[in-house]
Amino acid sequence: MPTGAGAGAGIVLSDEFAQRIRSARPEALRLPEAAYASWDETITMIGGERIPSGAFGRSGISRQAFHAHVRALAAQSANVRLIKRTVTELPEQADLVVLADGAGSELRRERADRFGTSVSAGRTRYLWMSTPSVIEPCFLLKDLGPGPLVVHAHPHAADESTLIGEADPDTLSALGLLGLPAAEAELRLAALFRSELGGAPLTARTAGWQPFRTVANRRWSDGRTVPAGDAAHGPLLDRLGHRSGHRRRAVSGPMYRRTRRSAPGGGRVREHPAAGRRADTGGSRGEHRVVRAAVPR
Repeated sequence: MPTGAGAGAGIVLSDEFAQRIRSARPEALRLPEAAYASWDETITMIGGERIPSGAFGRSGISRQAFHAHVRALAAQSANVRLIKRTVTELPEQADLVVLADGAGSELRRERADRFGTSVSAGRTRYLWMSTPSVIEPCFLLKDLGPGPLVVHAHPHAADESTLIGEADPDTLSALGLLGLPAAEAELRLAALFRSELGGAPLTARTAGWQPFRTVANRRWSDGRTVPAGDAAHGPLLDRLGHRSGHRRRAVSGPMYRRTRRSAPGGGRVREHPAAGRRADTGGSRGEHRVVRAAVPR
């Protein structure tokens, strides 16, 4: 994993949630235009078929740019003391401690009995990746013989996208992908999706193939301690189940145009040069059932 990259690639926000953040903290999403991308449609690709469905207004944000922005805001606050170190135990002199150390939170695990925590892992495995290429928001189901490999992709910056690959362990083993070092997995997957990536490379943002974990807590606090984010609920991916939307504009090709919607920080979305042509799709017709049935479990 690249130095300073951290887990994950892009952060996805709905327009509604972004507006709630702006209402509470206007400066929180004031990022450069190059640090985000927006869309209102997702394409599901099965074989040669392209099935459009409404995404109801989504934005992808560069995780690294957002983290740097939030740290800068914290450092500028007179009431915040920013300390960069690994936390292995709770600070004694604190009225409130927020546990935001991810789905594998050690601090939450140490207090599992107090929070009433249960963790369950799904069968499929995923690998979170990024690519220096702008890919249209999509779910791609590719049948590689032993079984399907599902990819959820979306842009999260003007020149970068997130890809999350998912398959069951048997399929990954048959393809020789399970247990591969990250560098080799990146090369193999980039070759498998060369046409979709336009020859761009992939960079793994998780340490190998991981199971989807569901984290449940019966209690949301332990006195002064509160879990938040993935430490509270585990990673929630908006997987193959977008509800049908209204009439939207779609594009073919790896790049796309969006000029009508506002960006997360409140500015207008800059128009990007499109490699493909724009087409009026007329919305989705019954594809929701088909998409759901195609998810490997």
